Amino acid sequence: SRWIFKKKQINFFKGKLVNFHSSRLPYYKGGATFSWQILCGDRIHCNSIHLVDTKVDSGPIIFSEKSIFPNHCKVPKDYQEYDLNQLVKTYRVFITQVIKGKNFTLKNQSKNIGNYFPRLDSSKDSWINWDSSPDEIYKFINAFDDPYTGSQTFITRFKNKKIKIKSVHLHEGEISRHSIMNGVVIRNDRDWLVVSIGEKNYTLLIEKVLDGKNRNIIGEIKSGDRFFT
Repeated sequence: SRWIFKKKQINFFKGKLVNFHSSRLPYYKGGATFSWQILCGDRIHCNSIHLVDTKVDSGPIIFSEKSIFPNHCKVPKDYQEYDLNQLVKTYRVFITQVIKGKNFTLKNQSKNIGNYFPRLDSSKDSWINWDSSPDEIYKFINAFDDPYTGSQTFITRFKNKKIKIKSVHLHEGEISRHSIMNGVVIRNDRDWLVVSIGEKNYTLLIEKVLDGKNRNIIGEIKSGDRFFT
């Protein structure tokens, strides 16, 4: 839900207004759950069903089911598709128990652990910091990949035009490098770019560089061009 409910509205449902939230509450309260999980490297999936109160995702937990995101889950779209499949299963189990009259034991959420993260807006929150570590750059770009518009940056060849990056891989098959090389295109391998991210043997393989018309312009990028923000 995008709304914080008032006590009067909750009382209309006799205090039994229920929310399904896709995280291990009290972790990842708020919005953009899957993007935040990708950023934090969290691979545990959970469907939490809790009573709604006047705060955000903080009501007592009624029922939950955990699993591990499969290896193929990499970007938010993958996480969303897996979550939807799991949600159908969880919903079926939960509703079956409700129909059978099961008495649920409410579990209050701890006030000493957990976190809250706000919603993300890819139009302003997705600017790449090329001085970040390779792992952080990789996770950051993945977090704003499909179904979102991609991570934003510039490149020296078209320095006045904002571009967006999607479909990346962390790669260790090149020579060692220095941080001053961050964002430099080492090589254009036709279908992808090899980009220095300045730590040890890591480089970034980029398959999609999108212009303002959402065209993949990898073919126009040359070795020695540099991504920058």
